[in-house]
Amino acid sequence: MMKIMSKKLMVMLFFIVMLIAVFCIQSSFCQEHPYTEIFQKAAQEFNIPASLLMALGWEESHWSMHAGQPSIDQAYGIMGLRSRKDFDALRLAAKLIGLEPEKLKLDAEANIYGAASLLRHLANEMLKEGNPSPDDRPDTWENVLIQYSGIPNYSLGLDFSYGIFYYLNFGVNQEADDKNGIVYIPKVFLDFKTIYKYREPMIQAPSIFSTMSQDYPSAFWVPANIN
Repeated sequence: MMKIMSKKLMVMLFFIVMLIAVFCIQSSFCQEHPYTEIFQKAAQEFNIPASLLMALGWEESHWSMHAGQPSIDQAYGIMGLRSRKDFDALRLAAKLIGLEPEKLKLDAEANIYGAASLLRHLANEMLKEGNPSPDDRPDTWENVLIQYSGIPNYSLGLDFSYGIFYYLNFGVNQEADDKNGIVYIPKVFLDFKTIYKYREPMIQAPSIFSTMSQDYPSAFWVPANIN
């Protein structure tokens, strides 16, 4: 009797595993996001830590192009390339990779490559001014990230970089907003007490930074078009 029940249980478990496998194959729930490879190639081409580039995209959009629609502060695409009168990162990024800005608004690969090129450009410009060059350690890119954000207030710029470092420190294993797959960003240990000595209490409430508008600290980020 026990042997018969054991066999039935084994058969049931087998079918359950098969159903889960079929579900994973037919849906994005178990699939790595197709943009992962693009991030890795862009990071390699422009000598940027891949994890940093992916975390920047996650902070900006949760890996969604938002159908080419801008956020409230006129940020476009996965990488949140801003296009404002006072700060046009979108146009500069497009120029750096030889494409039109409209292409970066609608094409994910162009948007990612444009952002990677812009990060490298900003790093090179800082090096010309006598600043140390960032390396394969994500925390060495802090000042580059602040410039990338286009936030004139240094303190708010730190908040922006903090949101990215938070995702790096704790990692990401979550479905992207576009529902095309799972975003996996491995954990990278960062010593927040050293990076942000005076911000230690905020380490316990990182979600404040990931939802705040970059220009208006009391406002929450809302896309111009959520469809």
